Amino acid sequence: MMGIESFGKFLDMEENNPELKKLIESLGGKAKVSKDEQLGFISLKKHGIEFRFNTNEWLGVDSSPKVYRLTEVGFYSNGYEKYKGFTGDLVDGLTFTSRRTEVRRALGKPRRTGGGNAFGNIVFKEWDRFRRGEFLFTFSYYENGGAICVVSLTFPSYEDK
Repeated sequence: MMGIESFGKFLDMEENNPELKKLIESLGGKAKVSKDEQLGFISLKKHGIEFRFNTNEWLGVDSSPKVYRLTEVGFYSNGYEKYKGFTGDLVDGLTFTSRRTEVRRALGKPRRTGGGNAFGNIVFKEWDRFRRGEFLFTFSYYENGGAICVVSLTFPSYEDK
């Protein structure tokens, strides 16, 4: 299995890009984006991967017809949101058993951090975002600074969209 950084070369590709389709199909998925007005997804639960798309309009690019572009890839720990665990490498030797303190030790001070608050019975996961080279990595954690449940990969230009 590829490491998460190797998925970065697919970011910003349009949904019908042959390279992106080949990747998704090589992982046993169908290169068909489930869409709503601005977002789209391809979930490969057996591989612990979710491809997340946004429309060009959301990205501030005029296009007709509406085009969906890959803006983020999520990598899941085993059992989180009914995903099998992603088996490729994370970053700097981190694994899904690594706790928040270990992530910060390996990657330094987060660029941004958040979560931990609640809306009714819903508690939002705590997360840290780090920049490494041309990518942003967002690590979400189980409760109380626990182990990693999801790592997301995106470009800095998509951070505040």
